[in-house]
Amino acid sequence: YISWIRDCIQSGMPVRSLINGVSLRFSDYRRYKTVFPEKIQSTEAPALFLNWIRSLSDCPWAACINLMDTHTPYTPSGGYDRWASKEQRRFQDKIENFRWEFVGGTHSLDKLKWLENLYDGCILEADEKVRRIISGLRQRNVLDNTLVVITGDHGEGFGERSCIRPNQPVVGHTVGIHETQLHVPLVVHTPTTLDRRTREIDALATLTGFPTVVRNTIEGTNSP
Repeated sequence: YISWIRDCIQSGMPVRSLINGVSLRFSDYRRYKTVFPEKIQSTEAPALFLNWIRSLSDCPWAACINLMDTHTPYTPSGGYDRWASKEQRRFQDKIENFRWEFVGGTHSLDKLKWLENLYDGCILEADEKVRRIISGLRQRNVLDNTLVVITGDHGEGFGERSCIRPNQPVVGHTVGIHETQLHVPLVVHTPTTLDRRTREIDALATLTGFPTVVRNTIEGTNSP
């Protein structure tokens, strides 16, 4: 925001630039809140989801819950912020561009550990939300009749060295390529009407097969 204000002032049309920027941001927020009202209250995602299920009675349903706790800035709630200090939280507050300030040398890579402490708290909080969702499904006696898929789209890098470009530190999920960014969870729970043997798959998996899994689940088959 500071850089944006500076650019507006130096643009030759500062008033118009500022008004345009504020107007765009406000319209984006208003549209986001209208289309995705639940995401504004992400901390309440488990309760919102479970209340929604209760309102459906016995109707079939499908839902996608997108937990954003582990995205920057890393801001775990008080009870989950177990590893970061006040100094580390203040340090994150001063960062304007998480990835490029470390890659460009503005900050030492050693301080990425400070952010990792906050990140770990976010993971702990996200895990607790998943636990509440699963427990809620079980308490409502619908878990055993529900296909549940838990996965992540990427991990985060905190200074690891990429095998592809050893001189390039891996920061976040857009700079560099490393196992920490690619090795993400994929856990599938099938209804009890199917073969529920626990199986661990070590081959590459893709979510493009998800529609087939859903169809097979509805039809009561257990083919991949």
